[in-house]
Amino acid sequence: MCPAFSLDRFRRPEYTGENRCLPCTATNVGIAAVAGALVALVWLPAGAGVVAFGLLAIYLRGYLVPGTPAFTRRYFPEPVLRAFDKTDSRPAPPADRPATDRPAEASESTFLDDPEALLSAADAVEPDPGTDDLRLVPTFRAAWHDHIDRIRTEGTEERALHTLLGIDETVHLDDENPDGVVMAHTESRPVGYWESRAAFLADLAAAVELSSRYEDWGRLSIEGRSQAVNGLRVFLDRCPTCDGEVVFGETTVRSCCRSHEVLAVSCVACGARILEVDAPETES
Repeated sequence: MCPAFSLDRFRRPEYTGENRCLPCTATNVGIAAVAGALVALVWLPAGAGVVAFGLLAIYLRGYLVPGTPAFTRRYFPEPVLRAFDKTDSRPAPPADRPATDRPAEASESTFLDDPEALLSAADAVEPDPGTDDLRLVPTFRAAWHDHIDRIRTEGTEERALHTLLGIDETVHLDDENPDGVVMAHTESRPVGYWESRAAFLADLAAAVELSSRYEDWGRLSIEGRSQAVNGLRVFLDRCPTCDGEVVFGETTVRSCCRSHEVLAVSCVACGARILEVDAPETES
């Protein structure tokens, strides 16, 4: 008896799925299309076969032409690579607003443009007299860490998540993945993404405390709430998951075809990435 044929042996998971490089894929699809068009000039069915074979190879292996990353990185303009690289597959918060008996005040637009205004109004941050920056209000810092410890030890993530998202639907969590990211979704849509469980716990705990300090918390959109809690992660001094030291610094993130600088907040002990934002571009 002949063994069943399977395409799985041809798959290259390191170059497909979540690891697929969009610039390289676009390059190889273009090459397959051109090759198919040239062959079709001689015999149309053969040209169609070349295109079909090329697309199947790209689907299974990520590349059609060996060495694609090298010439993609060399010949694609940086703005094109950047545009591809910033095509984010992470779930974005939904645009709808939590149900409320009162209309949201126009002041939220100010807070969306400047989350620091909301955090100041909630008495979460204050000017640091020793610098030109902000610092956490001591009572907020203590309460935030207390909420982190309680959520982590008591397993109250679901209740805290509803405080953060403000939606009535049942929310499911997906954190069983090799990258350590946490994703939240309802039955029909994604509603949240976190770089790590440490970032997830930090945001949940911040939402719980902010909801008790800011009286209009329940009237904020998910976007407004997310920006408020995200802005607080930079103030963490210990990791929400292992209590290790947290450091802030600049690092290089490398993808298949390009690299770019980011500002990152990470745990020294467990390596959890708590916050990552693009570093500001400097004039050459």
